[in-house]
Formats: sequence, C-alpha cells, structure tokens
Amino acid sequence: MRFTGGSVTEEKRRNGKSFNPKHWRICLSFTYDEEQEDGSAKKKRKRVTRIVEGTKTHAYEERDKLIAELDGKGETLDEVVQQQKEQEKVDNMTTTKLIELWDAARRTASKASERTLTEDRNRLRHVERHLGNVPVKDITIQMVEQTYAAIRKETGLSGTSMNQIHTLLKNVFEKGIDYDYIYRNPCTRVTAPRRNKPNRRALTAEEGTTLLTAVDKSEAEAFKSLDEKEARRAYREKLGIAKERHFMRGLHDISCIMAVRIGLATGQRRGEVFALTWGDVDLDEGTIHVGHNVTYQDVVKTSKTDSGVRTIAIDPTTVEHLSMWKDRQAEELAKICVKRTDETPVCCSSTGGRIRIDNFSHWWGI
Repeated sequence: MRFTGGSVTEEKRRNGKSFNPKHWRICLSFTYDEEQEDGSAKKKRKRVTRIVEGTKTHAYEERDKLIAELDGKGETLDEVVQQQKEQEKVDNMTTTKLIELWDAARRTASKASERTLTEDRNRLRHVERHLGNVPVKDITIQMVEQTYAAIRKETGLSGTSMNQIHTLLKNVFEKGIDYDYIYRNPCTRVTAPRRNKPNRRALTAEEGTTLLTAVDKSEAEAFKSLDEKEARRAYREKLGIAKERHFMRGLHDISCIMAVRIGLATGQRRGEVFALTWGDVDLDEGTIHVGHNVTYQDVVKTSKTDSGVRTIAIDPTTVEHLSMWKDRQAEELAKICVKRTDETPVCCSSTGGRIRIDNFSHWWGI
C-alpha cells in the first residue's frame, strides 16, 4: 500500500471563524493492489477522511495513528475489529448453540406442536453429548458418521429413531447455512440410517374378543369398587365424620376403561377418544362424531384433515355401556357439585375434567 496524501487542514465555520476547540480535517489517500480471479493484481485507490478536535499537534498524532491502523486493503482498525468479531462469532458457534437457535426459530414460526418440539429437542441431546461443544465449522462428514455409530452403540436406538435424529441434525445445519455460520451441510453426504419396517398390525378377531372380555371384567370390578367406596362414605357421613370432598375416587379408572372400550369399538386414536365430549355422542342414533384431538400437552385441536372429521357408528353393546356410564357419571359428579353437560368429557378425570394422555399411558402401563 502506498500513501499519496496525508494532509491536516483546519475546518472553520461558515463565517470563517475557528471552532472552539479547533476542528481539523485529516485526509489520507492511498493505493493498494487487489488480487483478481486470474491471479493478476489491480490497482485500487481509496480516500479516508476524519474530523478531530483539539490542537494541530493532536491532529497530526491522530493522522499518524490512522495511518498505522490501515491494513493492506485500506480497511481501518475498526473494520478489522468488526471482521474479527464476526469471525469469533462463527468460531464460537457450537452445535448446541446452533440447535438452540434452530429450536427458537421453530417455536417462533409455530409450525410444530409443543410435544413435537420437546421430543425433537430430546432426540438431539444424543448428538449434543458428542458434538455439543464442537464449533459447527469444524464438523466433518466423518464426525457425523462416528457420532451416529456411538449413539447407536450407547442407546441401542432403532433405525427409525436414528433416521429421525439424522433428519433433525440435517435441518439444524441447514439453519447454520442460512445464518452464514457454515457453507456446507456435513449431513448432506452422510447416508441416512435406514428406518425399521413398521410392526403394527390390527388385532385378530380372537384377540379382540379377549380384550373385550378383559374390559367387561375390569369395568364390572371398577364399578363394584366405586360402590364399596361410596358405601363406606355413606357410613362416615352417618357418623358425621365424613370430610368435604372435591373429587370422586374411581371415576378416573372407569373412564380409562371406557376409553379402551370406545377405542376397541371405533378404532379411534387415544387423542381422539379423550377429546370426545357427550355432545359428540348420539346414543339414540348409535354414532360418535370425531373432529378433535387432544395432545400430550392437554391441548384440544381440530382435526387437520377432512378425513379426520368423521361420524362412526357404534354397536348396540357399546351404546348400552355408554348409556349406563353417562347416567352414572352425572350422578357421581353431582356429589362434588359438578354438573354434567354436553361439554363434559366422556372419559373424565376424578374432578370431571379431561384426562391427560400421559396419565392414561401410565394407567395402561405403556
């Protein structure tokens, strides 16, 4: 770089008088060589000016300092420092930090349920154990493959789970490209783990009969247990030692049993069964209207597709059990001053509210 000028001149007011303190204009002109794509150098010219306050001696000191701050391409020290900060930002962007940015962006976009967001974040924690503190710019294809192998060995996750992790990590690195932290996605050339073939099947007629028999037995036992509890309660009330109650023991278990009965009769998903209210059930017509689904976060959502909204016919035996349950539920809820309405869940909790999916899973033993 070659300087062609380094003047210091006084800046004055429009009326020709000096400022107090005086203002000085520093002007630097220089040329430098810029390398071209073909390897040749092209002369470039740049001009830098600064206004400083103080004595002329101070102005010359600032000029010399400015000359010292200029690098070979005419960038000031401030510009170089800013570039260094940007580079440090890239250098310090670890896999965990990028995952957090990606997760925050998904939550802002609201394109996934809270359950999905939580499950995906938990899946990526397997990756973080191995790559969490590694800067994303340093991650290679081999590191990703080695991480997958280590996760598989440590956890024994299925091919389907590993495939999900691969898809999520690939999306995370795509976000890193969007944010200019990396220029290439290391997952792009990694062979995705193969998904396992689904092992789902419908119950056979014999299995369905066996399950229905177990449901009938469990239902009878649950009602018997409820009757016995209420008899003991009546005795304590007669003695004047019964405490005020705000929930009904036994309703939860009976509701879970009814949920299994409904699922067996209609083929509905768990979320659909627990979203049902009595307004969805027409016992006279023998039908159930399905249009909602309850999530693991206990949020009721409308079915996403037209096929999810449907009316299902139920058999006379199921109608009979639901009719009996509807009357008994109203009777029991009234004891805790809760009125059953069309908005009351068919499968209710001990207080007449909705049963959480995870509570049912725990009851079922999943």
